[in-house]
Amino acid sequence: MLISLAYPEHFYSAIIDILSDAKNGDQIIANYFVVRKGKQTTSFLHALAMAANRGADVTLLIDCYGSLLPTHHGTEYQSKPLSTCDLDQLCFYGVKVGIFNLIESPLWQHPKNILNWKKFSRRNHNKNFLFNLKSNNFCGLIIGDSQWSEEHFTNKYKGNNILAADETVFEQALDYTQQKLKSKQVAWHTPSTILKNYDSLIPEDKKRPEAYDWLHRNTIFKPSIMKFVYSDIEFENHQGRHGLHHYEHMLIKEAKKSLIYCTPYFAPEKELKHYLAKQSNKLGDRLKVLIGKHDDNSFVTYGATFATHKLSKQGVHISEYQGEGNFHYKDLISDNTTFIKTGNGDGRSRFYNMETGILITDRSFADFSFLRIEKDLQQSIQRHPYHNFIKSDNSIHRYWKSAILPFYYHHL
Repeated sequence: MLISLAYPEHFYSAIIDILSDAKNGDQIIANYFVVRKGKQTTSFLHALAMAANRGADVTLLIDCYGSLLPTHHGTEYQSKPLSTCDLDQLCFYGVKVGIFNLIESPLWQHPKNILNWKKFSRRNHNKNFLFNLKSNNFCGLIIGDSQWSEEHFTNKYKGNNILAADETVFEQALDYTQQKLKSKQVAWHTPSTILKNYDSLIPEDKKRPEAYDWLHRNTIFKPSIMKFVYSDIEFENHQGRHGLHHYEHMLIKEAKKSLIYCTPYFAPEKELKHYLAKQSNKLGDRLKVLIGKHDDNSFVTYGATFATHKLSKQGVHISEYQGEGNFHYKDLISDNTTFIKTGNGDGRSRFYNMETGILITDRSFADFSFLRIEKDLQQSIQRHPYHNFIKSDNSIHRYWKSAILPFYYHHL
């Protein structure tokens, strides 16, 4: 069974409801890049703690960069990071808290980040919620673009999440996550003090509005094939590691009728540009690339400008979302197959980040996803070859561009 969680409030409600049902013998693993302070986050952490207090096996894995450090200008999330006190209180109630890749500063200029660039560059960019409610015979995975920051629920993010209630998908996701939990990059939080109060994690006691009714407001699908996939954990050979981009390449090459590629940040590698341009010759207007209007740093802006300039000249239809809210889709729809993933279309997601996704083969779900994205296409403008592109006529500019090229694959 597959349920589309079309809006952030449905994503929120589904997770809170599952946690409310978790009890002794059940298993919960919440694996998120961003968990930062906010009303919804407080309710989420409280629900995790209460599930653990009832005897459920609850693990929270967060990324240090995304959840525990101050943000810099341009980052899509600006809410305050979690505090040590928050983590202490979770541990007090029995939640196991893992922190991926402990670093001291989010700034690339920090001496330790410069001296250990590979360590600084790695992110646990996952947005996965695994659950196994044994007493209810209900297990599966919630995956997509949503994360736990105030901005995600108040800025009307345009994105996609799904609940895959499937034992095979759950086992595949569990095997991957357990491997990562054993990684040397994960540090387990140990409480600094014994806390006997729960003041900072008490949620607002308010009844959820009817719009948050996720189960009766979303379509249920029964796809023939669902497969959980991920980027390899090994980082040392980042150019050679198997990642989500290989599945993207495969789906793009196999498209025969239609193809939609969505990403908030578009700085593609050489292979992706090649496959998009090649398929554009076959599919014409049936191939569409839809990208966000905001970039989180200048390296992505340069990469997007450079890529859209080249691809538009080759006939690829690239549109930039101009509607309300932040475009956060990370979906790829190739004929009957929909690829819901956590990774963006940039170098960091392809070569450094921990990323996951789920391949869904189902005509009805592909049509449903296409119709949702088509509404956003109507609020977008096409990027032409010289859109925001500064033409370089002299050798100095050409040399500068070739020198900077690698940085939008592994941008800061």
